[in-house]
Amino acid sequence: MTGAGRYTIAELVERTGIPATTIHHYRNAGLLPPPERVGANRFRYSERHVQALRLIRLLRDRRRLPLPTIREVLPELLASGDAEAFHADTWEAALTGRSDVPDAARERIVAAAVELFAARGYGDVAVSDVAARAGTAKGSVYRHFESKEALFAAAVESVVAGVVGDLRAAADRAGGQLEPPAAMVTLVMSATPGFMLLLELTAGSLRGQPGHRELADAALACFVDGVGPVLAGSGTPRERAVALIAQLARETMRAVLGTG
Repeated sequence: MTGAGRYTIAELVERTGIPATTIHHYRNAGLLPPPERVGANRFRYSERHVQALRLIRLLRDRRRLPLPTIREVLPELLASGDAEAFHADTWEAALTGRSDVPDAARERIVAAAVELFAARGYGDVAVSDVAARAGTAKGSVYRHFESKEALFAAAVESVVAGVVGDLRAAADRAGGQLEPPAAMVTLVMSATPGFMLLLELTAGSLRGQPGHRELADAALACFVDGVGPVLAGSGTPRERAVALIAQLARETMRAVLGTG
């Protein structure tokens, strides 16, 4: 370290695990406090930058907040103090009333839907089952979702968004791009809770379940658009993303049917 609380960009990367390219992106986007300029293209960073970067990562990974929202609430969180800034209650206070922040009750309902649809399949789950698992009234579910079909769609979108977010975060930690073997490990670990849900979506699409084919197409497009650009390898981003899905399908079939 160059001095007490003063870090070069390399030292900041080492302390936070966030690639330099991402740090520069956050700085240009206005998320980080201005660093101290010590030369034409040289800057020094402080513990405040370390704290800000760790908060950004937590808010991205745990709350799935968009960067514009983080940019607005980050100064308030940093001002709350070193300890309070990382408390979930402090986050909730800063985010209360914002229209661009996911509703906590809705998130709880969607999480219950993912669990039940994955475990029992689309046909064997009723809206009342989801309400009971989420610890809320059936009417509360209908305040957020007009039908069981809409609830299933939200569950699928949640799983896909989570997988895409995890893969992009892994690529971020790897320096911007993710090699296929590492991407496969991340994909399997990320998709495990909702993997059966995605299989149910595929099965419903093949059975001709109303709306499932369109939902499957949209989920695939979201995955390809979100993950393709951060995958390393040859071909277009779409081709790389599709190849990753194909590899996952092959590994799944081997696990189910055996290597023979």
